[in-house]
Amino acid sequence: MNSKVKFYSNKLVLTAKTGEVARYYSDLMYVTFFKPHCLLHFSDGAEYDVVISVGDLLKNLPEKPFFRCNRSDIINLGYYRGYDNEKGMALIEGNNKFDVSSRRRKNFKEKKGSLKCLSPQCLNCPDSKKGSCRDYRLSVSEPDSEDNRSK
Repeated sequence: MNSKVKFYSNKLVLTAKTGEVARYYSDLMYVTFFKPHCLLHFSDGAEYDVVISVGDLLKNLPEKPFFRCNRSDIINLGYYRGYDNEKGMALIEGNNKFDVSSRRRKNFKEKKGSLKCLSPQCLNCPDSKKGSCRDYRLSVSEPDSEDNRSK
């Protein structure tokens, strides 16, 4: 069932025949596009089918922490867990892998490196300092490649 979506400062509201559902941006793990639809995947496993263009979605999502890694996927860097240099794949929670297009790789590395903390709870917290959050310490201690993890 297709939903309509309204965007607010810290959440989006999905409207369907069954009613309205408000969801926080921090709970949105990733978005997959199937023209003209997109599927919003949330951290609790909920998925919502929405009719919206990539451009309209990107224009309305907060720039931080979302990143468009290829033509059909946008990921929330708050759920980022590693990067496979050999395959050019970003890994997020739930063992979800996304191809980062070659022309977006440099921007991807810069954007993920610019976040103070990769925890969804801390992304909008102005008081969080780099290294002060447990989730940040765990994320920076992970190697960049799956090959390095097994060594």
